[in-house]
Amino acid sequence: MKQGPRSRPSATPSSPSPAAGFPDRDTSPLRAWFGQFEAVFARYVTLSFRNPTTLLVSALQPLLYLFLFGPLLTGVTSLTADGRRTAYDIYVPALVLQLALFGGAFTGLTLLTEFRQGVLERMMATPIPRSALLAGRILRDTSLLVAQSVILICCSLVLGVRFAIGDVLTVLGMVALVAVTLSALSYYVALRTYNENSLSTVFNVALLPVLLLSGTMLPMTLAPEWLFWLSRADPLSYVVDGARAAFVGGHGWEVATAFGVVGTLACLTFLLAVRALSRRA
Repeated sequence: MKQGPRSRPSATPSSPSPAAGFPDRDTSPLRAWFGQFEAVFARYVTLSFRNPTTLLVSALQPLLYLFLFGPLLTGVTSLTADGRRTAYDIYVPALVLQLALFGGAFTGLTLLTEFRQGVLERMMATPIPRSALLAGRILRDTSLLVAQSVILICCSLVLGVRFAIGDVLTVLGMVALVAVTLSALSYYVALRTYNENSLSTVFNVALLPVLLLSGTMLPMTLAPEWLFWLSRADPLSYVVDGARAAFVGGHGWEVATAFGVVGTLACLTFLLAVRALSRRA
């Protein structure tokens, strides 16, 4: 029996579908980057909510500071000498920055855990840009710390703290940038050391002087003159001053300086982390 002519396979290879994990041919590079960034962010948010106990425990320590240490400041009359602020108006914005400082500093430990399990190597074998891999993780860390800060500020209402929503949003913007800075720096140190003990040692040693000189516990205006000028070398001190000013409605040079300092640090540390991850590849 005579057979009909066979159809020849097309010489043009079919393009991979977006469902296969590749961006569509018609998708712009920027849209493709945001799509991959969103996928990474969604993955890590899902993993975080599978263990809500960790989130609650991490928010417990700042609440203990608020309710057990905060009342001690109400007896320091020099804090409220101007009559514009209460002791809690000074302490609460500094406390949420402290939460972002310590919460972001040890996020690199999760990266090292994925490295030990081989998860990081498998993700780096995908076409996802290194910047999107890190940006998704950092946004997850920042979102959780901002959410914990919101809980902390709402709990301060029990102690008589009153604030405007716009002022709180300004403070939360500073909290987010501090979280981005410390999270990116933590990933950078993790990618350079690949050792949990080294990362913990670096931040345990470095964070104590940064915390003390920033004036989170007490304003540095109460310190001796030499200690006040020494604190000016601490970038976090400018952010703390700006957050305290913004919390009571101030929007002057202190707030602008705070955003300028922490925004610059956030960009620099993110670029360092991306470079370290690219070298790892």
